[in-house]
Amino acid sequence: MPESWFDLSSADKAEALEVAAGRGGRPAHLLEKDIWVVWALAAIYNSPLGNTLTFKGGTSLSKVYKVIDRFSEDIDLTYDIRALVPDMLRDGNPIPATASQEKKITIAVRDRLPGWIEQAVTPVIESALADGDLHAELSVAGKDSDKLIISYPAIKTGTGYAGATIQLEFGARATGEPHQRHLVACDIAPLIE
Repeated sequence: MPESWFDLSSADKAEALEVAAGRGGRPAHLLEKDIWVVWALAAIYNSPLGNTLTFKGGTSLSKVYKVIDRFSEDIDLTYDIRALVPDMLRDGNPIPATASQEKKITIAVRDRLPGWIEQAVTPVIESALADGDLHAELSVAGKDSDKLIISYPAIKTGTGYAGATIQLEFGARATGEPHQRHLVACDIAPLIE
């Protein structure tokens, strides 16, 4: 995604989204949402957080591996359990030795993850927004407060089914290994070259 997208006027963004929607068949508001998905991934993986997070789930299967062709709006990320609860792991081994240890680790992860999101992730997203002079609201959600929601000002809106939000959903019950870095591009990119 060219960094210049966010420098375009609202009218130019709307026109580009409509042209791309006509060429690609995906609704303009979903193409816009995808731009924000890629922006969020860039914000995370261009920060030190990227060293301890693994991008997984349907969005990664679509955006990185191209094994499914569907639009995904949430970003599933695994934070390395060894970084979140090192004191709970026997000799750094992320595999619990007993069911009792597994339960204790699960409780510790649920307890610590919201604080880590607030202290480590939120500032990274806020800084990336400020650096780009972008305006979006951040909020924590989920029954375990394990999701960070980015609400962005939409240029295009759809039926209401897919709102102008990106959901970063965090887990920390694995190491995330194996993992490697990949390039991720916006769906709109080849449609407006």
